[in-house]
Amino acid sequence: MSLILLAVLGGCGAPVKMAMVHPGQSVGDIKLGMTLAQVQQVVGESRVKKQLPDGYTYAYPSAGLSLFASPTGNPLLARVQRITCGSGLSDNSIWLRNFWGQTREGIGIGATPADVIKTYGPPEAGPTLQNYNPRTDDGDLHYRARGIIFSFQQGKLVRMVVIPAEPPPATRP
Repeated sequence: MSLILLAVLGGCGAPVKMAMVHPGQSVGDIKLGMTLAQVQQVVGESRVKKQLPDGYTYAYPSAGLSLFASPTGNPLLARVQRITCGSGLSDNSIWLRNFWGQTREGIGIGATPADVIKTYGPPEAGPTLQNYNPRTDDGDLHYRARGIIFSFQQGKLVRMVVIPAEPPPATRP
């Protein structure tokens, strides 16, 4: 079952099919490795663009999406290295509205750390359930081998970051 995110992207008022999060691969039709020009063909022109020392950020705040792409001479040829979806500030200080999507397993914005750990097992890095205090601790649960990082504030999931999957630490050279 696919979800439809009713959001205004790039000024077009049409609903955009965009909500399924595939760790290590994509969010909807936006895939890691796409050029920003390819992204624009899929979801339209980004209204929020930032050039950073290490690349470019293109954001679609009303859809809860922010993309980081590697640097090149031409921004439109830069390739997407991570896709942030969520609610609140993105990892590049761009305000995102609520992202309505979820992973295939049903994890979406508002989930708890216990939900994520029950679904994906213990994290590879970041707080574990034993040392995570939802009243005082904001933090991330890293699942780099799967290609996703979950970020929590006040015990609720506020951001998912899709990244290329990395080999587990024991198998890295």
